[in-house]
Amino acid sequence: MAAFDLKTALSLFPIVNREEDIIKSLLDGIEFYKTVLRSEDHPLLINFILKTRLSSGAKLKLKTNYDSISDLTGDIKKFLLPNKSYTFILAQLQKCRQGNRTILEFGDEIERLFIELTIAQAGGLNTAYEILLPINEKTAVKQFARGLNNDRLSMIITCREISQVREAITIAIEEENERLSLNSETCYRIQSRNYYTKYNHAYNKNYKPRFFNKGQVRYNGSNVQTQRNQQMHSKEGRAFFRSKRINYVGETADNNNSEENETSLEFFRE
Repeated sequence: MAAFDLKTALSLFPIVNREEDIIKSLLDGIEFYKTVLRSEDHPLLINFILKTRLSSGAKLKLKTNYDSISDLTGDIKKFLLPNKSYTFILAQLQKCRQGNRTILEFGDEIERLFIELTIAQAGGLNTAYEILLPINEKTAVKQFARGLNNDRLSMIITCREISQVREAITIAIEEENERLSLNSETCYRIQSRNYYTKYNHAYNKNYKPRFFNKGQVRYNGSNVQTQRNQQMHSKEGRAFFRSKRINYVGETADNNNSEENETSLEFFRE
């Protein structure tokens, strides 16, 4: 057993205010330090709590001196912790819905409510708390499944034999992540298919190629033939595209070479 240490006590016990979590943290610290502290130093711990860890309003509700640490913690629970009716907590649990919150946030709220409900129903009796805890947790799991936004997740949680709220939260998060990954993969496949349909003429049977300024394209059934033309400039500044294959009716580029059966297409510069 250890002796009372002021530095340890200062770091372990928070200053009490109206927040319920702070009061519970103080009670947990007292219960822990009680197990490692020597019995002859218990009055020092009681005096330290009463003089330094309580607010002015809390001091008015408690006695100025206590014979045991158990009496001190009992009065702190009785006078400082808010008394909540278990019917009110049960009504909050039954009305709880996910709404705009994440699955984890909603699950934490359900877990907090069912623990508070169990504490309120137990009335400080450990045996009653141990009996009521699994019963209320099953009710909390059903309410968690009922309050989810996704009906598919609600059905999964309801059909499985889940007895713990934390397990239900984990399963719901895993199922939701799997659903989101499948949806993203499906969208990617649809986009890829649409891109292939739009830009690949081998897939689209009705595709016909375009005509480009610097080349002639001829479409013969399913075969596409592209012929590059040789560009030359005349003295007048005109651009001619000479081709050895006649695909369009055009003017003869050179009258002196008409016997070569060559045809040119005339394009004016922009």
